[in-house]
Amino acid sequence: MKKNTPFNSSFISQKISLNLLVIVMTLALILIGGLTRLTGSGLSMVDWAPIKGVIPPITSLEWQQEFNNYQKYPEFKEKNFWMSLSDFKRIFYFEYIHRMLGRLIGLSLFAIFLYFLLKKKLTFKEKANYISLLILVSLQGVLGWYMVKSGLVDNPFVSHYRLAAHLSLALVFLIYLWLFWLSHFNLKKNQLVGNANKVLNGLIVLTFIQIVLGAFNSGLDAGLIASDYPKMRNEWLPREVFFNPSSTFLLDNPFFIHFFHRHLGILLGAALIFFSFYYFSKAKTPDLRYALLFLGIFSISQPLLGILITLKSIPISLASLHQMIAVFMMLNLFYLKWRVRS
Repeated sequence: MKKNTPFNSSFISQKISLNLLVIVMTLALILIGGLTRLTGSGLSMVDWAPIKGVIPPITSLEWQQEFNNYQKYPEFKEKNFWMSLSDFKRIFYFEYIHRMLGRLIGLSLFAIFLYFLLKKKLTFKEKANYISLLILVSLQGVLGWYMVKSGLVDNPFVSHYRLAAHLSLALVFLIYLWLFWLSHFNLKKNQLVGNANKVLNGLIVLTFIQIVLGAFNSGLDAGLIASDYPKMRNEWLPREVFFNPSSTFLLDNPFFIHFFHRHLGILLGAALIFFSFYYFSKAKTPDLRYALLFLGIFSISQPLLGILITLKSIPISLASLHQMIAVFMMLNLFYLKWRVRS
């Protein structure tokens, strides 16, 4: 009789499938989170009720009460005073779906962990990974509310620092989950020659910085200050980039953030393109060549898409695609990192 262990192929397949489902849900969460920001929906739910808030307004009276509650806060008074109840419902559902999907991810992770724990099919390291992921997803929920609170006081805008922290933690959670999922496969190490490992470290850091700058760009609405390229407001280097009287700190200056984000994007794109094509012929396996090919395609399309978004004054569909390509680029880099680690 075959002895059941945590390494039986049937249980490994289950872990791979269930964890992949959580990865897909997390990608959807980041996508909807970006849409929530782009559509100005993030401050529509002014309460944080982890249990009670699961049920949305149903009756006309409940909807009116929710709308009346929203009207007490700065976003309605200063920005959305023109809104009707039907307009409010539209932005409410974006934020509602975003919050519910986050809770569903947490519950799904807990259910998967409990299932394998009761089956006694987890190694000590897997238990530690699941517990760490559950802590991260819980912190993300708390950080999300902390972000929302920043826009419910005097200023009807969330803090761009808290927005960037929220996105960064989501990315950390996704990467952790991605590497945990990859650990279930028997993938060989040292599959690229030369200094690929060290170069990847630098590219990952720069890509993460660029994504954080993208969050700053979104939080400050910095993308709207210039709709021309390669110049910025018809200048190569506008004075406001470093001398903006309305901003005392560079990271609060939308001109600086916009300028830095667009130029770092070009430099990073060029570095990623060079890396992917340089190592393509040196890759030892077909999957690595595919990963490098996709990295090259993403690295070419991402700066071009960023330029198009600037020229078109940030259309929601293209901006959302821009964010998701950045996320896939990061996962691609960590796949390569996983394969070339020593």
